[in-house]
Amino acid sequence: MWENLIKAERKARSSKLRRLLYQPVLYPALMLFDYAIYPYTRRSKPIFTNTFFGIRMKTVLPSGTDIRLHRIKAHDSELRFAKFLLRHLKQDDVFVDVGAHYGYYSLLAVALIGPKGHVYAVEASAASSAILKENTSAYPNITIIQAAASDTRGHITFYEYPVPYAECNTTVKDAYAGQKWAEKIQQIENHVPTVLIDELLTKEGITKAMFKIDAEGGETAVLKGMINSLKTMDLCVVMEYHHTPGKISIHEDAVSVLKECGYSAHGIDVDGNVFPVPDITRYLEDKMLESDNLAFRKA
Repeated sequence: MWENLIKAERKARSSKLRRLLYQPVLYPALMLFDYAIYPYTRRSKPIFTNTFFGIRMKTVLPSGTDIRLHRIKAHDSELRFAKFLLRHLKQDDVFVDVGAHYGYYSLLAVALIGPKGHVYAVEASAASSAILKENTSAYPNITIIQAAASDTRGHITFYEYPVPYAECNTTVKDAYAGQKWAEKIQQIENHVPTVLIDELLTKEGITKAMFKIDAEGGETAVLKGMINSLKTMDLCVVMEYHHTPGKISIHEDAVSVLKECGYSAHGIDVDGNVFPVPDITRYLEDKMLESDNLAFRKA
């Protein structure tokens, strides 16, 4: 699996000419759809594609172009996170995927943990959940929870966007205010049920797990809804952190919750190993990154 990932990464990082040489039919066809057909029609296209970890999945163009073309999520932070999972997620482990979308990481996790491990995929969007359920139907050890992870019981307003921005769905109103792409499309407001991770872990009898939390600004509420578990259990939390120079990050409160529970931040290097990050802002600015996946672990 590691060799497949490295090979796919090498192709994804190659020049456009080399990509064309690798896939002389598929590459121009996808580029034509992404940059000519979709901008004109605004109609997304569901497709099936293979992944580097050997599981076929359904995704949607144009957002799924990387997976269709390279069998991976090709952004640098996504590649490093995939390597982190390959190194640290073991047989029989529990993986909780908060903001599972179509299930790329849920499927990668189930390939790593085997039939005795378990994946809990939390996804609030009905449209994304439909594809997620289709992708995971063959795996009885993947449990789908169609809800928004939060710190309150009941229902919450969920702001959804069309493809290719569906991965930006969020519980935070005006989360993308001022961003040009958000001004050009209409968001949809839905009311969705909520789930508290504390209650989920207690109900399922889970005492140790790895989390991927991608809640597009809703991370603080997710973490407050699992604060008892954070304090009493041995958890690993990987969370995407966004930073804009000169502005307060919407993820600072989330990091404060983790620190209060005894967790410290770690970066993920190009080989999937972790290293301490005592100052997140300085780390991102030194690396010239607007965002990155950070792993939080107890000292």
